[in-house]
Amino acid sequence: MTWVQYKKLHPHGSVVGNVRVKRNVGRRGMEREIIVYLPPSYSAVKTAHYPVMYLHDGQNVFDATTAYAGEWGADEAAEKLATKRGLECVIVAVPNAGIKRLDEYGPWREDTVRLPGLEGGAGGRAHEYLDYLLEDVKPLIDQSFRVLTDAGHTGIAGSSMGGLMSLWSALEAPDVFGWAGCFSPALWVGKSNIFNYAQSHIAPDTRIYIDCGTLEGGRGRDSKSYLGDSRRMKDLLTAQGCYDLVYLEDEGAGHNEAMWRKRFPAALEWFLNPRRRPSPGAWL
Repeated sequence: MTWVQYKKLHPHGSVVGNVRVKRNVGRRGMEREIIVYLPPSYSAVKTAHYPVMYLHDGQNVFDATTAYAGEWGADEAAEKLATKRGLECVIVAVPNAGIKRLDEYGPWREDTVRLPGLEGGAGGRAHEYLDYLLEDVKPLIDQSFRVLTDAGHTGIAGSSMGGLMSLWSALEAPDVFGWAGCFSPALWVGKSNIFNYAQSHIAPDTRIYIDCGTLEGGRGRDSKSYLGDSRRMKDLLTAQGCYDLVYLEDEGAGHNEAMWRKRFPAALEWFLNPRRRPSPGAWL
């Protein structure tokens, strides 16, 4: 199947702009539908090449009808940036694997996870998922669309476990991803492994965005864990020489798509314009 307009396959979807889709992308057992947002000038300016951002949990990126916990509105955010700031990019939404999501987004096994279908723990398959991105998805995007292929114009982002996966991916493959967006990252999964990993794998040229709400887990211990871990990672990356780091705390914000939708536009703008650093509360 070739790339087709998203609304031909999802006529009741909520996407805006020029969005394409291709089904059954990738190796056996990893196939999934890849959704691509193209900027307003893409069809008219045939010589232009664009930065590209890869987003996890692709079901939630563009379309409220496919989202399982609310959509990010990444298409609306990109259209607004193009109109108001003249900043354009390609956005690639990669859907998660359902019950295997935590396995794919976790670089290390976490035995304490107890969810339906995951009573024995989760995580440990992030290398397989990263290989899928690097060997199946990215080459397809590079061949199919006019994107800038260097690390400086390639970002990866996600929330919660997707935030952990984005940070680890940028540390693991800094020659591919020069920007990582880590929204409310679940840094606790795999215990302290991500902190130990960051101590030896930081690439000084990697640009990293980390945010966290002050009520990620309500008013209990989970909120303190998310916030404490995010602050600890910010300090560690700074000490390791990550010179281009944005860290934000969102007062009163919980752990949900509505909060990530609110904060995503400012992070996207910083990805496209390094001089436009987000600040607390200054959401686009």
